[in-house]
Amino acid sequence: MEPQEKILKSSLELFFKYGIKRVTMDDIAKELGMSKKTIYQFYKEKDDLVNQLCIVEMKKQECIFKNIEEQSRSHS
Repeated sequence: MEPQEKILKSSLELFFKYGIKRVTMDDIAKELGMSKKTIYQFYKEKDDLVNQLCIVEMKKQECIFKNIEEQSRSHS
């Protein structure tokens, strides 16, 4: 798994568990066992990380809905 994917996955888990406001970049770095500097190589700030997570999750949901739509058409 690429570093960006690891960061997103762990961040998402922490955000769901504790809330976006309560989780800091320090928390994310600690959870991953990496430095904040490494995280900041990929995401300029926490808001950027949250925005990227939203984009990724929305794309996942779009795929799910498209699959449902395709399945319903094939069963019609």
